[in-house]
Amino acid sequence: MGASPIRVRMSQKTCCFVATLLISALVAPVGLAGSDYPAGGSAYLGGSIGNFSYRTGDQEKLSPKIGLVRVGVQLNPYLAIEGRYGAGLSTEFTTLLGGYDLQIDSLYGAYLKGNIPLSSSVSLYGIAGYSAINLRRNFKFFSNDRVTDDGASFAGGLDINLRRNLRLNVEWGRFIRVNRLVDSYQADILSIGLVWLL
Repeated sequence: MGASPIRVRMSQKTCCFVATLLISALVAPVGLAGSDYPAGGSAYLGGSIGNFSYRTGDQEKLSPKIGLVRVGVQLNPYLAIEGRYGAGLSTEFTTLLGGYDLQIDSLYGAYLKGNIPLSSSVSLYGIAGYSAINLRRNFKFFSNDRVTDDGASFAGGLDINLRRNLRLNVEWGRFIRVNRLVDSYQADILSIGLVWLL
């Protein structure tokens, strides 16, 4: 499948949700922030394992596993910047179009993360940014059909402090949505992971 112009659309409702979450995080009262949330300038490193949901049109969903590494800087209790890199941990097979294997070669991006501390140990968050993905599909009659796409991304999750410098997080996000006549798909990730404050 040849490359063609990429159009990424986020619904108005989705844009409003992400914007509201980030604005709320920026203006949240200082009283909500507990002592376990750093005042600012704290770097962190994390890893997570997720279920990658790939759906093309109305066809069956493929769900290979993905591993992600994240690096970020907590600018204040409400705002962070973050970079991520991930790769597939498993291969999924579908019978669509004679059958093909789906592999995730890489997923990477940069994001703005808005936090809403609920207590000294729990925080809601939302991220918005830009991601790029490299997929490989091995069809029954030809192999190594490579797909490279990029676009706007958003996600929401929950951080839970296990120790002063260790957090558990659960997250769902839509990292890629592509609308093309010959190849339309969306890629969501549901993940769980740990983050260490450095």
